[in-house]
Amino acid sequence: MMKLNTLLLAILLSCATVAAQTVTGVVSDSNGTPLIGATVSVEGKPSGTATNTKGEYSLKDVNITKDSLTFSYLGMETVTVAVAGRTKIDMRLEDARNEVGVATIVEKGYG
Repeated sequence: MMKLNTLLLAILLSCATVAAQTVTGVVSDSNGTPLIGATVSVEGKPSGTATNTKGEYSLKDVNITKDSLTFSYLGMETVTVAVAGRTKIDMRLEDARNEVGVATIVEKGYG
């Protein structure tokens, strides 16, 4: 009985280890230019990360079988994708089509 319990515990721990992994990648714009400071987060979790000067990110403890990642950047469409077992996800963000909330500054001269 003790061997069976030990075996079951080992199987459970190995499944948890496989599921929680580091996911890395590069976030770029529609032209392939890396985006500095783009936000990458696990959907439904408060923490995330920002891309570095090469557009690279790394997120630890991602459940690669269940989690989804959200990619966002000012002026770009926000995208959410399922990790679906991948440990490397490169993302190209498109320009935002909806300009609601964008302020237009008009210079007016008085003379």
